[in-house]
Amino acid sequence: MKQETEIEYLKLATHFFETKMKGQDITPKNITDKLKSVAAEYRPAYFRRLRRALSLHQEIIGFKKAAARISETVNPVTVKNSNITVKPKQDRVKSVSDSDEKKLIEYFKSVNDDECLAAIYIAQLTGARPSEFKEIIVSENKVSIVGAKKSHEGVRGADRELLFEYPENKQI
Repeated sequence: MKQETEIEYLKLATHFFETKMKGQDITPKNITDKLKSVAAEYRPAYFRRLRRALSLHQEIIGFKKAAARISETVNPVTVKNSNITVKPKQDRVKSVSDSDEKKLIEYFKSVNDDECLAAIYIAQLTGARPSEFKEIIVSENKVSIVGAKKSHEGVRGADRELLFEYPENKQI
């Protein structure tokens, strides 16, 4: 696990303890009971993330059995025949409309923000995700992008190389 991920998980666990378990003893039973009681407030993916954060917290402070108990906690919202309504996913914008893109470009030009303009143009031309920008390598007419979405310890991912052709007399 990356150190940044571990830090985020520990922040998540700390927030849970401070907000959901205020005044309660931090015991494995109390943690799992509270986690189950607030499950309907969260989407299933967030529940899994929170469960992992709480388990990691307990593991780090030396409570391996507590960590195992938390890891085995089943989301009561997603169990078969549950009558608890699953919190729906938030609607996400999947693309930027042409008019919004134009407004963004005009704005960043008006405030002379070349970095944001460059980011917009890079995303336009390559389809790179913002989280992939730091891993873009440009060599002549080839752009290599290390994909942000990895699986299997980074073995598989959406790495890609793009070749751009330019007219011979045009400078970049």
